[in-house]
Amino acid sequence: MPKPMAIQIDLSAINQLTEIVIRAGDLKASQAVQHLIQRYEPDDRYEPMIYGLSTVFRQGASLDQLAKIYTFPNKKLSVSFINALINELAQVQHGLILYVTPTARIADHHTLAITYQGLPLVSLRGYSKSHFTPGFSWAKKGFPNKLLLYPWRKP
Repeated sequence: MPKPMAIQIDLSAINQLTEIVIRAGDLKASQAVQHLIQRYEPDDRYEPMIYGLSTVFRQGASLDQLAKIYTFPNKKLSVSFINALINELAQVQHGLILYVTPTARIADHHTLAITYQGLPLVSLRGYSKSHFTPGFSWAKKGFPNKLLLYPWRKP
């Protein structure tokens, strides 16, 4: 049976100023950047194969709503406005693709891919902590009091 093609969210069709994407864990922790680099992974359920970070996104949903719907193993969640991600990445000639990649456990699962010169990156291995600046804000579960940006620096 042929593999399906991953569907991309049309980021120009959503309100980028209010829509958020979340990721489990505290992306301000000391090992967070190394963890992101390691967890930027392929998803071979699709043809062509896609690469990126596991995230949760649902158009119109708040952090509170998503945190209540899904059980995350982490004590903290990291969150960003879509617009903040797009703008920060654009400053260093990178882009963003958000693929719809539901799983049996998380219907709103998405894969966040970073692009460079219009092409999705297949790895972040060439990046290091110096390429990242502090970004994703975190909220303890049930207390979404901060929203993030996740700025990058060009490698």
